[in-house]
Amino acid sequence: MKKWGCILICMALLAGVCGCGKGKSTEAVSGAEQAKDYVYAFTSLEEKTQLEDFAQACFANDILWLTSYRYEEVAGEGVDEDDIYSEEIMEEETFAAEEEALIEEEVAEVEPKKVAAATSSVDMSSDFLVDDVYIEDDYYEDYSMNVYFGVSQFDLEGNLLGEFEILLPQDCNITSFCVDKTGTIYTVQNAYGPDPEDPENYLDLYYLVSYSEDGEELFRVQMGENTEEEDWYYVNQIVCTQEGYLVAGSTKGVEVYQTDGTLSKLIESEDSQEGSMYVLRDGRVALLMYGDQDMYMRALDIEKEELSDKITFPFNTYEYSYYTGTSTDLLLSGSGGVYSYNFGDEGLQKIFDFVDSDMICDNLYGLVETGENQLFGCYYDDQLERTRFGLFNKVDPSTIKDKKVLTLACYWLDDDMRRRVVEYNKSNEEYRIHVEDYYRYNTSDDYSIGMTKMNTDIASGNTPDIIALSSDMPVDSYMNKGLFADLLPFLENDPELNKDNYSQNIIELFSRDGKWYQMVPSYYLYTIFGKTSEVGSEPGWTLEDLQALHKEKGTDIPVFAEMTRDGVLNYSLLFCSNQFINWDTGECAFNTQEFMDLLEFVNEFPAEIDYEELFNDPQYWEQQETLYRDGKALLMPYTISSFEDFLYCEQGTFGEEITAIGFPVKEGVGNVIMSNANYAISAKSEYQQEAWEFLRYYLTAEYQDSIEWGWPVLKSSLDKRIKDAQKVPTYIDEFGNEVEYQESYYLNGVEIMLEPLTQADCERVVSYLESAEHVYSYDQAVMDIITEETAAYFDGQKTAKEVSDIIQSRVYIYVNESR
Repeated sequence: MKKWGCILICMALLAGVCGCGKGKSTEAVSGAEQAKDYVYAFTSLEEKTQLEDFAQACFANDILWLTSYRYEEVAGEGVDEDDIYSEEIMEEETFAAEEEALIEEEVAEVEPKKVAAATSSVDMSSDFLVDDVYIEDDYYEDYSMNVYFGVSQFDLEGNLLGEFEILLPQDCNITSFCVDKTGTIYTVQNAYGPDPEDPENYLDLYYLVSYSEDGEELFRVQMGENTEEEDWYYVNQIVCTQEGYLVAGSTKGVEVYQTDGTLSKLIESEDSQEGSMYVLRDGRVALLMYGDQDMYMRALDIEKEELSDKITFPFNTYEYSYYTGTSTDLLLSGSGGVYSYNFGDEGLQKIFDFVDSDMICDNLYGLVETGENQLFGCYYDDQLERTRFGLFNKVDPSTIKDKKVLTLACYWLDDDMRRRVVEYNKSNEEYRIHVEDYYRYNTSDDYSIGMTKMNTDIASGNTPDIIALSSDMPVDSYMNKGLFADLLPFLENDPELNKDNYSQNIIELFSRDGKWYQMVPSYYLYTIFGKTSEVGSEPGWTLEDLQALHKEKGTDIPVFAEMTRDGVLNYSLLFCSNQFINWDTGECAFNTQEFMDLLEFVNEFPAEIDYEELFNDPQYWEQQETLYRDGKALLMPYTISSFEDFLYCEQGTFGEEITAIGFPVKEGVGNVIMSNANYAISAKSEYQQEAWEFLRYYLTAEYQDSIEWGWPVLKSSLDKRIKDAQKVPTYIDEFGNEVEYQESYYLNGVEIMLEPLTQADCERVVSYLESAEHVYSYDQAVMDIITEETAAYFDGQKTAKEVSDIIQSRVYIYVNESR
């Protein structure tokens, strides 16, 4: 029985380092002309070969070479080929519950064989029993796996020129592969296993093996032959240079071979066993290395037998996958597209933009530059749920239809927004969305440059049409300056959407002076849980209430489990900063008794926790799991994103009715709404209606019903969740039947059965959502001021009054300058 398999792209061989994201780039911001400059069209190669995936790729002799692996399970001596049982069949078939018991009895009779799962097609009278992980020791003696190494060749039109496969020796794999300009193939093969001459000795050998383009073996040479017996030898990678050398990185150093397999030079270097190798456009080989803060390269001079000093990069190196180019020193793939880089450049040059090309893709892997304006690569298509690979050809900008362009600015483009932009661009005949992701401006030295630039552009009037807001942005300041359009008229005039169908408290929380500036499609609730028997059934309390409870329960019982002073201070400002800053008027209230009382409360917590000592306590983990059930901590900060969260907390963690009491505040309820995403439209945009047409999708039932993480704002979608929360959970079994089951929760190894929530339970949760009066607003500048000044109070150098007065002055100046 044959089974096709695949090995996904190996970082050490193809990319060196894989990542996703963006670095500094020099392309223009937006506009119809710019939206056409980086458009590529995809031509699939999957249909032209039997390959479901490939392992490695390279380009040589004007041919694209792809390697792959095929696995064939074979019977050993004395075993019938028909008895071989494949993983596919085992995944498709399973025993019913009563048959599993029968299997267990059979297993007991034929020990030491063990079976975790089986299927009804197994002959129960046979001594051969299989499980889905093959845990029987004697299985490996009766069965083996043939591994075939395949090579496929394509021309630049995507036509299959030829392919062959080679049966590899047992216990052997190919760790690296390259092709020279004549079409000769070179591989590094690792053979491992017991020494036939001395079974107690384990062999781990590396061979340089060459093949013709038709698969004929040309030579096989052992590498690292003179390695001392006690030394470990490993070959990382091999590349073909333009001068006709083969360069391999190993634990011994950089090994340089002639094309006949003769070792000509050994350049000792510790970097060679860790760094990935790339052939630069001038023919040199360079090693890409990991540094403490960022990545760097060292170029190899074969004639001088030395490596250069460190070559650093002017961008955020850990945000990319790296590949060898032909017209450029390096190709880099990130979440926004493909970039080129030549040593000495000030930044990256974009080649290929995924969104502009209408691709729902956040990275390309196995990237190869096959010609001018042509690339090979693969990506995961989450709509088809499979990997796709093929050729990407640049589209002539003159052939692309002119459309009006709206710019969407963000700080990291998430998958949800990427999908929405691509779908909109494909379906709209008149407009396109161009994405300006400021995250790409970050460097290894400064991860805040992108956000700083985004804020500077917005504040200076260079405002994009649509803005995906971030908690790191001074949103209050932008609203005060009138930079955002009021979205309420668009909602009220929308022929298909009705304002009354949405959570009014969410709209109001993200409005100002009756104007709705921020669209929030979904959100979380930040709260503090406590037992209803201790904190009451109604959310909302003051600091005095909390301190009274703490005194009543005993000061030896912590208010929060394992919370440091800095942690409590952060929570305090997260949950109740709005009571100390009024962004509408610019007034501040830090020099008040309420803030001084808060500082005194925070000062009761430890400056730090010795976690090493804590974790070494054998009883720590058991106590930790039942902390709230046993009353060894009063309150638990928590983020509720679903009814399931509440179910697990109430019936599981606490074991009794709980209340989302919130953080103590002077007035109202200290529960906080944190948006999953915030969107605004520029007040200066000439395309406000078109921007609304793009964003309104997030308010439709189609989107609201699809939300998996967070609470929907559409009331009908929330109602559906309420009904689902009260149902007994079910799953579909292998026969297509719907089977009920009971949710459970484990504490200290004990299974606690959970009951579905009642209508009253769900109404309680909804009341918590509706009672929230604060919006998550974390201003780093304000936090820095408070942290700096309170240090003197916590150290006993200043009084709470002195510190409060200083904070009041500094924050007041900052707030009013920002307004």
